[in-house]
Amino acid sequence: FFFFFFFFFKQKTAYEISACLVGSEMCIRDRYMYTYLNQVYGLKNLIIEAAGGIIQGIKKHSVSDSDVALFGKILKNECDEDFRFVFAEIKAAMGSILKEKLKVKHKSKTETELNKMVKELQQGEIAEKYWSAVIAKMYNEEHSLVLSKRIKEKIEEDRKSARVGNKKVTREELSLIQSKQGNKIQYSDLQKIVLDFQLATHESYLKKFTALFKQIDARREGVLKEEEFRELISRMQVQATEKDVQRFLQRVDPYNNQKITYSQCLALFSSVTPYINIGNGKGGNS
Repeated sequence: FFFFFFFFFKQKTAYEISACLVGSEMCIRDRYMYTYLNQVYGLKNLIIEAAGGIIQGIKKHSVSDSDVALFGKILKNECDEDFRFVFAEIKAAMGSILKEKLKVKHKSKTETELNKMVKELQQGEIAEKYWSAVIAKMYNEEHSLVLSKRIKEKIEEDRKSARVGNKKVTREELSLIQSKQGNKIQYSDLQKIVLDFQLATHESYLKKFTALFKQIDARREGVLKEEEFRELISRMQVQATEKDVQRFLQRVDPYNNQKITYSQCLALFSSVTPYINIGNGKGGNS
């Protein structure tokens, strides 16, 4: 599962992946997963077994791994492929904010020393003064409050399950642990809370578009033909002339392969804001 996940998800672009697998076709898709497996295994029973393992792997690991959860959404056409770059930007931003916070406190430290300190924090627990600074820098007040609440809930959940070795702690021991720990959280848990929040927010924004795309994709192939693409434009009430539509088609299907993907549609519509508001699922400026 993780080999497949790495191969399909960690590449720079879908086109780089597709060049390895199925020529010019986009392939981060449920149907192209089977295309890839067919090339690897050939035999139908092995393909089914491998596909089942991948699906089970996504179900199992998406609970604890935000990247896997995103991968599953991409496969199901519930999130665009490019959103993985947003994940990468968030991870980088969190590290940069930590570094700036440490730089203020440790003015005499070199860049190498600061980078080492950031890495140590990212590999262990992070105190409230640091995680609260990260949240406040990255989000508005409303979202910061939501995230702070979730972080504190996670901290409380970890405290309740606290153990000393294999032995449950007493109330007195738990109180002592809490007083020593403060509102600390594992950095990996902090990052997961932030990424999960970002993914849920994005998925909610795309909800109407996703539902409409799936309605039009009656064959459930994850791709649209030109006629279906035109229907999508019409049903989203995009104010576009025939010349505009031809220009759109040149961008999403230049070689007339009749395989226009969910992510291609999103990338297109997101870039033509005078025509459409994806979140509302209808044309016009918001």
